[in-house]
Amino acid sequence: MQDSIIVKKTKKLILETFFPYRFKYLVASFGGSCTSMFIRFLNPQYSTVTNRMYYHLELKHVRTAPTNLKHNFKAVYLFGNPMNVVLSIFRRNLQEVHFRNIFGNSKRYTPLSFDEFIRNGKDIFDLEGHFDNWTKSTRKERHYSILLLKSETMWKHLPQIFDFLEIPRDRINKFPKFEKRNSNWTD
Repeated sequence: MQDSIIVKKTKKLILETFFPYRFKYLVASFGGSCTSMFIRFLNPQYSTVTNRMYYHLELKHVRTAPTNLKHNFKAVYLFGNPMNVVLSIFRRNLQEVHFRNIFGNSKRYTPLSFDEFIRNGKDIFDLEGHFDNWTKSTRKERHYSILLLKSETMWKHLPQIFDFLEIPRDRINKFPKFEKRNSNWTD
């Protein structure tokens, strides 16, 4: 007898919760920094090569470099121009879900529009804290290497990225081509 969709989803949730997969690469960012594109490139079959790319599976936008993961892997922390990042989140109408995924069910104020965010004049998403948590993490706190990668310039550094990830350089031509951002505060 075939399992129902509910049974399959329950089994998957139990496996991911109690028997976490051992990915080869952890790809994380604040958001709006080509993270999904990078994960799709590394993990086109959506196997266990990388962490999951969906919000509810938390590692994609985790606020600090994890210290509780004990297997051997490499991390890539993507970051971008904070003004473009925030504009991207609002353009895609992800501000509320993004806020919840970063801060949980916090009572903190969440602006509903980009104009409201600008008028507030505060970094309510705590981009600076997110960036600092990842960039100031030390090897004493974690056992893996982190490549800090600015999304706007990653295409200029593909050989170094591939070397860090131990991916043959002959795959560079498979990396997605640069595309102009849809969310650019200078436009």
